[in-house]
Amino acid sequence: MTELGKQFPYDALKASGETAVHRYGPSFSARILVERDLLEGNIFDWGCGRGYDLNYFRSKGFSAEGWDPVHLPENPPEKYSAGSFDLVHCAFVLNTLPDSEERLKILRAIHDFLPASGEISLTVRSQSNIKTNLKPTWKRFGDGWLTPKGTFQRGYTAEELVEIITPLFKDIIVFSRDPVFIIASPV
Repeated sequence: MTELGKQFPYDALKASGETAVHRYGPSFSARILVERDLLEGNIFDWGCGRGYDLNYFRSKGFSAEGWDPVHLPENPPEKYSAGSFDLVHCAFVLNTLPDSEERLKILRAIHDFLPASGEISLTVRSQSNIKTNLKPTWKRFGDGWLTPKGTFQRGYTAEELVEIITPLFKDIIVFSRDPVFIIASPV
């Protein structure tokens, strides 16, 4: 196993992968990236779920690869050399992981995976979205909620997410607060 491969918390990500929703189109952040012409070069969709964003990027003519530990396990990040992708798109992954250290491991792995000139597109559920959608059957667990399906959900504020990624990323732009969607570059 490569050094890069040792950084990926696969067990935690598999649990996260169970939360992949059935959508009929790309995520909010994927649409913004394309509509505002914010994409250049090669894209890696980290935790791509069922591949809706990945397929959307490809349908718009972008070179894109993706990986999900449950739905697309045959294409893990360590299959590629660090620096092979200009942008890592990571949508609704961190908010599904119950362990804050696992979240940081993913951010570190993405940081190390990107070239110095690369960018991360990071999207998570907002705190207000969690409050709006909170069900009586959800149980408090750590800093988030456990659903009856056994999946984890946690909401963030934009300020909180910026604070978390600041040690690893710079030039942080907040595009949306609900969902929280940011773009940043590795430090």
